[in-house]
Amino acid sequence: PEGGGLAKKVNVEVLMSDSLVENEIYVLIHGFNNHQGEAEFAYQGFRDRQTEQLQPQRYWRLTKQLRDTFWPGDAEWTQPLDCIDFMVYPKAVGVARNAGKKLAAFLVGLDAPKIVNFIGHSLGCRLILETVLGIQKLDQAELVGKICLMAAAVPVFMLTEGERLDKAGFVPDEILNLTSKSDRVLHYAFPAGQTAAGPSSEGFFPGALGRHGMIHARIRNRIIYKANHGDYWGHIGRDGGNERRRSILANKYVAELFGWKRLKKRTIDSRQVAYEQESRNFETKLKKDRLPGYSRRIRSRTLS
Repeated sequence: PEGGGLAKKVNVEVLMSDSLVENEIYVLIHGFNNHQGEAEFAYQGFRDRQTEQLQPQRYWRLTKQLRDTFWPGDAEWTQPLDCIDFMVYPKAVGVARNAGKKLAAFLVGLDAPKIVNFIGHSLGCRLILETVLGIQKLDQAELVGKICLMAAAVPVFMLTEGERLDKAGFVPDEILNLTSKSDRVLHYAFPAGQTAAGPSSEGFFPGALGRHGMIHARIRNRIIYKANHGDYWGHIGRDGGNERRRSILANKYVAELFGWKRLKKRTIDSRQVAYEQESRNFETKLKKDRLPGYSRRIRSRTLS
């Protein structure tokens, strides 16, 4: 629920009789500084947004395929001031690496599913890529389907040639990278936190994938305009508020990535339409103006 270290093995809580025999599943992974209750709240927000936009039959099918994952991304102790957990971020990076290894071994060891897709947020995106790297090292790369990264707390340089997550970037069929230049957590806190986690391995004030994006053969960058760090799952914001509009757009992109059948008509107000157009316009401008120059070489690499 709160506090505690990484478990020795993955513990499974089966909520439905057929929940471990699906051929394709979607693994949800929360970010840093979330205890179990906060993670459940975020996952419910994701479900709420998908309920709004998917046809009932498709959403019912999706509920059987979703897997809520919990990992100790907060401090190991229980405390009244949750904000203090930020001080343990450097250690949490190491926990994400180790959790990825355990999750990879667990998924490879299952009789089902045949395809595993991932949806993650913040430092949970690092856990996803570490899991994919572990699956690739176990020679089971075909198990990985598609990935959605939201506000990814992942150093951009790690996906460049020869770096730690280089091979992991080419395992999925596609990686959707939802980004925001307005993310103050990734702008101010992430570079210092990664440096504190180990400048020799984690980089010296590196840029975050969830803020900058990158040119990569498997990565498709989409902008969630003016989104704050927590505006993606859908659990934050009131009806008609900015946070809700951002999460609606983010969840629309998630559904498009995985090919989930949508309602033929979306019931959205004029402000949502205007926001989504503004977001696309800003995305077009960024594509023309900038992307990290040092990642351009990936575009011409072969996949052999």
